[in-house]
Amino acid sequence: MRGVVVTAPPGTGKTTLVPPLVAQILTAPDGDRRVIVTQPRRVAARAAARRLATLLDEPLGATIGYAVRGERRTGPRTRVEIVTAGAAHSEDETGRELHQ
Repeated sequence: MRGVVVTAPPGTGKTTLVPPLVAQILTAPDGDRRVIVTQPRRVAARAAARRLATLLDEPLGATIGYAVRGERRTGPRTRVEIVTAGAAHSEDETGRELHQ
């Protein structure tokens, strides 16, 4: 598993601009990789996913999805998944590869 940590001041696009760009670069024609973005709270994860889906003019759960405790809105085409740290940790322990 490989990861990248992006740090920058608030309002610079860490959540809304960087993930779709990275997903576009990583998902070559054969690509099935996902970009996982962590948020500290469930409401923040849902809101960020909704905002990204709106910016891309796509339904939530298509290219952009989210996973929080007890709730998941993703699909086979999801390339950017916004998760809470707890959901990411839980998925990691179940053996699911977060960064394929």
